[in-house]
Amino acid sequence: RTRDLWRMKSGRIWSSMFAPIALSWSLTAQSCSKRVWQSRLSLSQPQAFITAPARFGMTGMKPPISLRRNRRLNHMQVRCLNRLLFEPEEVVPSSQSSCLLYLAKSDKRVTHIKKILKLENGQSLRIGVVDAGKEEDAVLEWQDDGSLKLQISQSAEQLCAPYTADKIPRIDLLIALPRPPNLGDFLGIAAQMGVANVIFCNANKVQQDYFGSHLLRPPMSKMRQALKEGLEQAGETYLPKVHVAKRLKYFLEEQLDQICPDTIRMVGHPQKSWLPPLPPMRDVQVPPNGRILVGVGPEAGWQDPYELELLGEHGFQGISLGPRTYRTEVALISLLALANERLEMADLQEKGRR
Repeated sequence: RTRDLWRMKSGRIWSSMFAPIALSWSLTAQSCSKRVWQSRLSLSQPQAFITAPARFGMTGMKPPISLRRNRRLNHMQVRCLNRLLFEPEEVVPSSQSSCLLYLAKSDKRVTHIKKILKLENGQSLRIGVVDAGKEEDAVLEWQDDGSLKLQISQSAEQLCAPYTADKIPRIDLLIALPRPPNLGDFLGIAAQMGVANVIFCNANKVQQDYFGSHLLRPPMSKMRQALKEGLEQAGETYLPKVHVAKRLKYFLEEQLDQICPDTIRMVGHPQKSWLPPLPPMRDVQVPPNGRILVGVGPEAGWQDPYELELLGEHGFQGISLGPRTYRTEVALISLLALANERLEMADLQEKGRR
């Protein structure tokens, strides 16, 4: 009995000592979680509102965005679809000035429209056709069986008209094949950033079993889906063309000029102290309406000097993002963003001369 009384007394002592600490930890965790939600809200688009859990003390409208759990990162991330894409064969002509789109109840796009966007009859939706046109106001009409009909105020010929040469993106990408688990993310990034041709090539530091990825196997439907998700995020419709080069030297000598003719070719490489100074991309001369081919190496970098000299023999000039060594996805996004900016600067300079 004495031992039991001592345990009860000691338990109360420990509780009184650590209760304030536990309470402060709980309040700190809640405040941090609230700040995370506020930061995500500030980084999202102006039209997007995120409804946070009630325990964070935040309220808001139900958002036209989806929250999905990333299994690898184990946290919630925001995924916003800015345009739903359709294949050309899904477009049904209805008259000379309009056409229709039908979606079955089991279609994933119907689930997204119904549960995430929460659109009702008469409301409009932005849609697009792969490698063709766009429509900003496709009117919804829900059917009794749960399917969906979209009415479009364009003819099927206008909506499915293929891209003209002046509207095709002017950036091509030569990238050493990444690890298979990350390949889908790289495809989505390339589609979002406006790449016309994606060339996955071999390199000395690329493992050969990477070419056995399921995304690279026929019929490549999963690769196409990854590209379409990137386009839906960017609100565009041009689907990048994907090429696979298992032999780098043969590809550079025999096929590169056919796929990417008349391009300004650049390859990113860290600026090391023993290398001659490499210029930034803004200092590279780009003609008006020119095209840029960006080369990105594997995680361990291009083989120096063999692969760098091989690229240099085929017109690639080295550019630098600074002395730091970046992960491939960071270097990819940075180089593609700078390439888009450089093309815009070249176009503005040409307009200023006129």
